[in-house]
Amino acid sequence: MRRLRNQVVLTSTFESRRQIRALTQLLRQLFLPVYGPTFLLSAGQGAVMPILPLAAQDLGASIALAGIIAALRGLGNYIFDIPAGIIVGRIGERWSILSSGVILVVACVFAIYAITAIESSTTTALICFSAVIFLMGAASSLWQVARLVYIAGACSEELRGRGISLVGGFTRAGRFAGPVLAAFLYTFNGLEMAFVLFSIFTLVALVLILLSFQDTLHRVPEDTIPLREIGAVIINYKSIFSTVGVAVILLAVVRHSRDVFWPLWGSQIGLSAQEISLIMGLSFAVDTVPFYFAGIIMDKFGRRAAAIPSLLILSVTTLGLIFTESFSEMLIVCLISGFGNGLGSGIVMTIGADLSLPENRGQFIGVWRLVSDTGQAGGSMLVGPLSAITSLAFTVSGIGAIGLLGVLMFVFFVQEPKTIELPSQSTYDSS
Repeated sequence: MRRLRNQVVLTSTFESRRQIRALTQLLRQLFLPVYGPTFLLSAGQGAVMPILPLAAQDLGASIALAGIIAALRGLGNYIFDIPAGIIVGRIGERWSILSSGVILVVACVFAIYAITAIESSTTTALICFSAVIFLMGAASSLWQVARLVYIAGACSEELRGRGISLVGGFTRAGRFAGPVLAAFLYTFNGLEMAFVLFSIFTLVALVLILLSFQDTLHRVPEDTIPLREIGAVIINYKSIFSTVGVAVILLAVVRHSRDVFWPLWGSQIGLSAQEISLIMGLSFAVDTVPFYFAGIIMDKFGRRAAAIPSLLILSVTTLGLIFTESFSEMLIVCLISGFGNGLGSGIVMTIGADLSLPENRGQFIGVWRLVSDTGQAGGSMLVGPLSAITSLAFTVSGIGAIGLLGVLMFVFFVQEPKTIELPSQSTYDSS
C-alpha cells in the first residue's frame, strides 16, 4: 500500500514538473510576440469599451443612437473577418499586426479629436466618432486573425491547447486591468483618457512585436483571386463547417448571450445595478481561474473533452437561471457558469488552428472567425426581440436548450478535430 502511495506521489510530481516545463517553454517562446501584446491590447480595449456609449452620449447622441454607435465596433469586427484572412495570407502575420496596430493608434487620435471637437460641430464629432469605432473593430479583427495564424504555426501540436488557452488568460487579465486603470485616470481628465491609454498600450505592443515577431505563414501567390480562395475554403471544408462549425455557433450563442440576459434577469428579479455588476464581475473573475487547466485538458484528452463539459455547464446554468429569485441564488448560478466558460478558454481558437493547413491558414481562420462571430452576434441580438415577443424566461430557456443541442452535436456529430482528415490541396489551387 505504501509502495502504491509513493508511486502515485512520484507520478503526480513528475506530471507537475512536466506541466511547469511546458508553461515555461510557452512563456519563453511566446510572451514577447503574443502574450505581452495580447495583455496590452486587451487592457486598452477594456479601458475603451465601457465608455463608448457614454462618450457618444456626451457628443449629443440619444441612448438608442449611443447603443448603435457602441455596436459599430462589433460590426466592424464581424464584417472584416474574411478580408482580414485574405490580407494575412497576402502580407503575413507580422505586417498584418503592425498595420492593424498603426490603424488602432490613428483611430484613437481621431476619437480624442471627436470627443474634444463637440464645441465646433456635434454632427461632425458623432460621424467621426462612429467611423472611428467601426475602424477599431476592423483593425482588431485583422490583429486577432494574424495572431491566431501565428500561434497555429509557432506552437507544436502537443502544446497548442495550452498555448492558445494562455491567450484567453492574458486577454481576461487585460480586460480586468484596463477598466480599473482607466477609471483611475478619469479623475485627472475626461473620457478621452481611455483612448490615450489604449494608444499607449498599442504602441508598446507594437514595439514588442517589432523586436520578436517572425512570420510562420506560407503566403498566397499574388496572382490568386481572393474570392476564389475564400470560395475554395468554403467548398473544401463544407463538411467541417456543417458539423464542427454548427457546434461552435451554438457554443458562441450561449456563451455571449449571457452578457445580455444576465443584467435583464437581475433587473427582473429586483436586483440593483450595483448588485448585478458585482455578480457579473465575480463571475468574470472565476472565469479566469481554470484557463490553463482548460489547455491541459485539450492537449491531454482532446478538444471535445474541454468543449463538452464547458458547454454543458453553460447550458445547465442558463436553464437554472430562470429559477433564481434572489441575489445569492443568481450569484451561485453565475459563478458556476463563469467556471464552465473558463473550462472552454481558447477552445474555438484551438479548434480553428487544428483545422487549418499552413498553405491556407489565413483564409481559413478568417472564415472560421466569421462562423464563430455569427454565433456571438446572433446570441447577443437574439435576447431582446425574442423577449419582446414571448418573455425573458422563455428566451433564457430557449438559449439553454440551444446549448444542450450543441452538447449533443459535440458528442455525436463532431469528430475530434485533430483526427479529422483535412483537404489535401490548398485553397488557391482549388477552383
